[in-house]
Amino acid sequence: MTVHSPRSSKLTRALGALPRAGGPGLRVAHELERVRAIGLRGVLGDRKRRAEDHAALKRNNADTYRRIWCDAAAAVGAAAEDLGEEFLLIHRGEAETLVQKNLTMLDTPVSVALANDKSVMQRLLRKHDVPVTEQVELHSAEIGEAVEHLVAAGGRWVVKPARDTGGGYGVTCGVETADDLRRAWLWAARIRARILLEQQVDGEEYRLLFLDGEFLDAVHRGLPTVTGDGSATVGRLIEAENERRRHAGAGEVGRDIKVDLDCEIALRRAGLSLHSVLPAGKTVAVKGNVGDNRAAENATARALPPQVIEIGRQAARLARLRLAGIDMVVPDPARTTVDAPGVVLEVNGTPGIQHHYLVDDPTRATPVATMILERIFSDTLLAPR
Repeated sequence: MTVHSPRSSKLTRALGALPRAGGPGLRVAHELERVRAIGLRGVLGDRKRRAEDHAALKRNNADTYRRIWCDAAAAVGAAAEDLGEEFLLIHRGEAETLVQKNLTMLDTPVSVALANDKSVMQRLLRKHDVPVTEQVELHSAEIGEAVEHLVAAGGRWVVKPARDTGGGYGVTCGVETADDLRRAWLWAARIRARILLEQQVDGEEYRLLFLDGEFLDAVHRGLPTVTGDGSATVGRLIEAENERRRHAGAGEVGRDIKVDLDCEIALRRAGLSLHSVLPAGKTVAVKGNVGDNRAAENATARALPPQVIEIGRQAARLARLRLAGIDMVVPDPARTTVDAPGVVLEVNGTPGIQHHYLVDDPTRATPVATMILERIFSDTLLAPR
């Protein structure tokens, strides 16, 4: 059992003091923390590969969305015109609409902004009795209050920016000690000054998609993993997996596994590090959040309990979103009860459509883009061409 002590190592306290010095203190502290988490070789290698890797993954992501929307357009009898920079003009008869990757013309900027503000959205959900996790919002300078809360409450926590957490950037799961909390604070503060300390809930994670209150699809999302070959270290296995993704094309996620504090903590819980050699055939989770998983770690979910779907529908309605992606944790989908149906983690105002296509069995994937376009073209508010 973890002892929740407020004490931190001298190195952690020294890094935590740098942002208070002003100037480039936060940036320097974050870079030193990155070296601490993944090693100097990892940081230097990351810098060297960053531009090339980003371009390859971005291209894969763009190709995936182009295929999704073009196939959907053909399915509804529409034509898709590539305008460049990932914009597609899709038209059928006198009606037309624009899409760009996961962006559509369905929702207003203000409803999307509401969904993206995690703390405001959570307060709204809690007010209307939608089950959510315990959450505390603090400024990056209030690390002392965060430590006090952790020590008093116990358990495991997630530290993340209060908004714009797509892709898992700045998100650290499995935080149990004051030392890890102070370190996670630096990762989150580099992105936003407003930081959330959120109680971690055990269970299976799902993304539910709703359109005008109608449930379209759900995807069960597993944690990112690597499998040992008996000779390579975990760090090398992650590098190999990221290399595979960069060359996988449109059939794979356009994102690599981020080696960060979240990765370190996930490995530590398994008694491992980046330098550990996995036995052949042994699979281990290398992240605490699902954001960096691959297509084979997602599965179309056909049998979610009705009470889980209803919670997701209510969250989408409260966000005033037409198209909403609701992230939920369900303790045990096979034994869900009315009293313990699961909790809402996040409401997404520009949900990733690709999650519903990049699954372990693409032949069973739900064609949600086709459903979305059909709804758009039946909307009487569409302007004529």
